[in-house]
Amino acid sequence: MNIDFIGLWHSLERLPFLFSLTIFGLVVLTVLAFFVLPTVLLFVSEPRQILKSTRTQLNELSGRSGWRRSLNLIANWLTVFNSVIGRVVAWLILYMILMQFVVVIMRYVFSYGSIQMQESIWYMHGLLFMLGAGYTLVKEGHVRLDVFYREASERTKAWINLIGSLVFLLPFCIVNFEFAWSLVLNSWAVREGSIETTGLPYIYLFKTVILVFSILVVMEGLALAIRSLLTLTERSQSGTTAET
Repeated sequence: MNIDFIGLWHSLERLPFLFSLTIFGLVVLTVLAFFVLPTVLLFVSEPRQILKSTRTQLNELSGRSGWRRSLNLIANWLTVFNSVIGRVVAWLILYMILMQFVVVIMRYVFSYGSIQMQESIWYMHGLLFMLGAGYTLVKEGHVRLDVFYREASERTKAWINLIGSLVFLLPFCIVNFEFAWSLVLNSWAVREGSIETTGLPYIYLFKTVILVFSILVVMEGLALAIRSLLTLTERSQSGTTAET
């Protein structure tokens, strides 16, 4: 049986729409398998796991003042929210790799390019860093000028985190939100899209992530400040009890 590979190749070149539709279908299936399903599972399981840990901590605080239990609960639920968002957004790494692979194969094997696919990689890259910023703070993954912090006592660390959150982190996020607000409103007003004719028309949605970034970091900054305050007051109360 003879196969005309040259004719088959030219047939593929004449059917870019069918080929791109097939690739799109494979990408959709991959997204459903590796992004949507894990997202649903995380939103079901993650709050339960952290809530269980929270209840354990609350039981340990059962004999203490009510305001401490309330603050601890608030801090834990703020961390729950950022943990769920961060672990879900982390799946974008796999999706970015898959999309980049598809773009390279289509470009250099089939000589077919897609600006929308290329821009989707930029979108995912931005979402990964902006929406994952709060979760990075949960894991203490942000760059820290660690000169004294590592060897400091728990009380000193609590003071550093409390002052850093209230004096630097939260004000920065508020200023960032304020400056971005007008930018995002203007972008929504004109439904800003890509500068490329065939690009993605969702720049206004992408810029909105700046506001979400500020909110997520503020939430975890508040949780960090609350935990630092609880650590400082716990030490103070322990010292007072020991003296009496």
